[in-house]
Amino acid sequence: VISMAKVTFRNKQRTGNMGLFYTCYRLSRMGWNVLPTIRNAKSIDIVGYNENGDKTIKIQCKGSSNEQSIGPFKDKNDIIADFFIIINNVYEEPTAYILTKKDVIDNLTHNKDGYWIEKKDYLKKDEFKERWDKIGYGFSDFKESEKIQEIDKKLKEKCTEKHKN
Repeated sequence: VISMAKVTFRNKQRTGNMGLFYTCYRLSRMGWNVLPTIRNAKSIDIVGYNENGDKTIKIQCKGSSNEQSIGPFKDKNDIIADFFIIINNVYEEPTAYILTKKDVIDNLTHNKDGYWIEKKDYLKKDEFKERWDKIGYGFSDFKESEKIQEIDKKLKEKCTEKHKN
């Protein structure tokens, strides 16, 4: 049996892609039409729009095989995405932390290298962990968003029960 704690995944592009496409999956499931941007687009990894086409969202995401601080940013004006999604543990059980632009700015730490979101500032906060609801739903039919919420509730209960055993 391989212990995942002893394995270091060195391909940062693959790890980042896993976070990107996991985020696309989750947003698509929530009714958003999502488009990953062309590689190295400034500060935006995903553009999404709702089913009616009257609302758009800009997402920056970071995929990681472990928990890490995110940055550096040059300054607070460097944050242009509406949402910043950090996906940790992409190789096993992805865990998402969803921050609004304001959340990011309010939680930046400055050091000699620039501005950072320290892992201590997002990891232990329930206001960020798996808070996909901050983004909202892209469905034009409210019943679809209700159904996804119902499915998510059952999945969460199943996962909680699994971890108890």
